[in-house]
Amino acid sequence: GDGSVDTDTLRERLEDATASSPSVGVQTPAEFAGRQTDLIDRIIAVVYALSALAVIVAVLGVANILALSVAERRREIGMLRAVGATRGLIRRTITVEAVLTSVYGAVVGVLAGLGAGFAVLGVLGDVGLTSVIVPWAVVAGVLVGSVVVGVVSALAPAVRAARTPPLDAVAE
Repeated sequence: GDGSVDTDTLRERLEDATASSPSVGVQTPAEFAGRQTDLIDRIIAVVYALSALAVIVAVLGVANILALSVAERRREIGMLRAVGATRGLIRRTITVEAVLTSVYGAVVGVLAGLGAGFAVLGVLGDVGLTSVIVPWAVVAGVLVGSVVVGVVSALAPAVRAARTPPLDAVAE
């Protein structure tokens, strides 16, 4: 009578009309939003996986830098040991160096990530993206995690530095 059609009938008619075109699908706004959310969730999962890989590379990179640093400063470390520096002090010094390197990298990374987020906001502001939500808990976790990365990275180089024989190192 009044020309209105229920949603199920409308969906069937649209699916029949678009059946010959496989690239066209019929969805309700809720279904469309759900698919977009799934896509974004997958992208976020990939970003987290890449972030985990970056952390592994960071640990290896900091450990490598420290190992080279300890090797290059063998004489200086031997001199410190010869004048009374304890093994514990040498280990702590190398560990602090690693933590500072890791925290510096994390701060630069967080600032770059926040800058990228705001840049995306500027580019996609016209299509409805109007705000950036900064996950402060994640940011804090990254900064705390960088301290852990620094300590873990320093384990082997710090032990190696502490075991440096003072007289042999100075004699080189």
